[in-house]
Amino acid sequence: MKLFVGIKSKLVIVLLLISILPIALLTAIQLSIDQNILHDQTTSELQLVAKDRHGNLLQIWQLRTEQITILANNQIIKDLVTESNNKIPDSGRLVDLKHSVDSELELFQKATGDSHGFSDFLIRDKKNFPVHTSNKIDISAYPESKKSGYIITNDPSSLTKSSLILKMPIYGEDMQEPIGSIFAKRDMTYAYSVLTDRTHLGQTGEAYLVNMDRKMITESRFISDAQFNQIVDTVPVRACFEKNQNTDGEWKDYRKIPVFGASICDKENGFVLIAERDVSESLSPLILTQINSILITMSTISIVTLAGIILSNYVSSPIRKLIDATDKMERGEYDAQVDITRKDEIGKLARHFNEMSKKILFTSDSINQLVQEKVSELEVTNFDLKKALQDNTNIQNALNESSIVAITDKNGIITYVNKQFCEISKYSEKELIGNTHQILKSGYHTPEFYQDMWRNISNGKIWKGDIKNKAKDGTHYWVQTTIVPFLDDIGNPAQYVAIRTNITQQKTIHEERLRLERLAAIGELSSRLAHDLRNPLGVIKTTLEILKVKHIPNDEKMKELYDRVDSAILRITHQINDVLLFVRKSPMEIEEVSILELIKSALERITVPKSVNVKTSGNDIHIYCDATKIDAMLTNLLLNAIQAVGENGIISIRLFDSGDTVIIEIEDSGHGIPDEILPRIFEPLFTTKQKGTGLGLASCKNIITEHKGTISVKNNPTTFIVTLPKNPILN
Repeated sequence: MKLFVGIKSKLVIVLLLISILPIALLTAIQLSIDQNILHDQTTSELQLVAKDRHGNLLQIWQLRTEQITILANNQIIKDLVTESNNKIPDSGRLVDLKHSVDSELELFQKATGDSHGFSDFLIRDKKNFPVHTSNKIDISAYPESKKSGYIITNDPSSLTKSSLILKMPIYGEDMQEPIGSIFAKRDMTYAYSVLTDRTHLGQTGEAYLVNMDRKMITESRFISDAQFNQIVDTVPVRACFEKNQNTDGEWKDYRKIPVFGASICDKENGFVLIAERDVSESLSPLILTQINSILITMSTISIVTLAGIILSNYVSSPIRKLIDATDKMERGEYDAQVDITRKDEIGKLARHFNEMSKKILFTSDSINQLVQEKVSELEVTNFDLKKALQDNTNIQNALNESSIVAITDKNGIITYVNKQFCEISKYSEKELIGNTHQILKSGYHTPEFYQDMWRNISNGKIWKGDIKNKAKDGTHYWVQTTIVPFLDDIGNPAQYVAIRTNITQQKTIHEERLRLERLAAIGELSSRLAHDLRNPLGVIKTTLEILKVKHIPNDEKMKELYDRVDSAILRITHQINDVLLFVRKSPMEIEEVSILELIKSALERITVPKSVNVKTSGNDIHIYCDATKIDAMLTNLLLNAIQAVGENGIISIRLFDSGDTVIIEIEDSGHGIPDEILPRIFEPLFTTKQKGTGLGLASCKNIITEHKGTISVKNNPTTFIVTLPKNPILN
């Protein structure tokens, strides 16, 4: 008996070795082949993804290049750059050309549309001087050596945190040498939509761009805030920027995780496009193969073991197994098998039973898998629906907190306004609902303006523009407005959503800047003219004095002629001094002076008609000031008083000591200043005199303001009141 058992055990062992070794060898070979196939398939797929994404990017950027080429060949833009290069002193033509360029750029943006056009432009002449810009555009990152083409730069103001900047040279008529260049900026929204498309990338794949600084310039699927912060120094990056080569294969990505990938090197434009997928995901199908191999091996071991034991069993043993297997099937265990290898009727029955069990098991597994897939699909759909609802709520909350929002029906009747709308318009929600936006009309815009707006939105188009409205309290405000039509099932507008932003402050600053620029231009021209007139005027005055000495007038007519020339020279000198005093800005030289001495000095330089009586009252007061500027201010006020009284009248100068300040009043007996112009007499270039410059009183106010004082005027009689601190530094 012991001998028989030993032989059976050896037989089982031999059978196991004979069956397991080939299976293990074949399994290992098959796994290696499958792994190589998956490697090649994944690499090829990622190569196609990289080429597809790169091709899409090049296609849209080529379109951008063609668009800016059209602008570079625009004749009006060429004329503007030529005018700037020639430095022709015709400011009027430059202004006209800039307006024309504004119109051309506006037409260009309308033609290309927001989704395909540019947001900002910069035009430079041959010396890289900016001659025109439509908005703020930073080109500091653009290499000076790069004559044309595009780059991708960090732009925190953009929604995508990066922008595409294109440059195109502007050629003259000979098309030989560039006469200037034009830059255009566009955000990376389209590029992001291309790169964030996860098609063919699975659950762990991504496509992204890396610049020559080895920084990721697009979003990461796994790391937040990676854009322009994440360093990527991997195999494809080094291959591109060191060898100018494309790469594919297996490497570790910026997370130090093994990945399969492919890259497209675009060193000329300063970036490399990389498509990657985790090795673990790519090789996941091998797990199922490994499990099947283990199952086959285990099954083989069991079968061989049982086969050895079956040799010593009788007929009842396989029948019992069949009964047990049938009981398992009845309990729902569809993987029940019987290990009977006999070729008689029982063996045939066992084989049929095993086939039936496999079919039932396969059918059961298929049903379970189908149910699981459907459940997974429902879970994904439910998650997407919840996310979409949450995103919609977040967007609505963000709009209500940051923007002025209103909704109207198709007839323009207001059906909803948010809190921001009520605050800026000063109307309550109850007053606005059921009304139209005509309640806010300021009268600033023409009827054609509103007709054009309604024509666009009623045709289902989005309208954008700036509108000046009037609030309930009568104040005006500017809003940057976007009106979006919501269409019904047949494509007709059902309601309109208006989103506005308050830009009143920006408009005010813009208007003030234009006013200051005009004043600066006038001041520069006036200063140049005053300087050019002063020298020949001095020659004329000197010559007149010599003539008076050498040719003493014998008759009243000649004497009157001399006096008229002398008076004209004095008037022109006074006007020139007004101009220079207004446009020249110099630091104050503070010293202690006597007010009475300054008044006396000013009167000595002024020709006072004999019939004009000048009275001075009050004690002398010493103050710290810039004596030259205060002297010029007093001279100007006294000359105005003399001109006001004419050939006969009284001028009173009164001094008052008021503690830390001194008050100077200059009163004249002239006809007075009309009440309607009284508030404007200190404005630059405002005058009612035919021989005045309109800068005298403005210069006086500037001098007094420099000394931290004040000046005012009143009528009946006309009195100028000047208040100065005794020490402007301590004050």
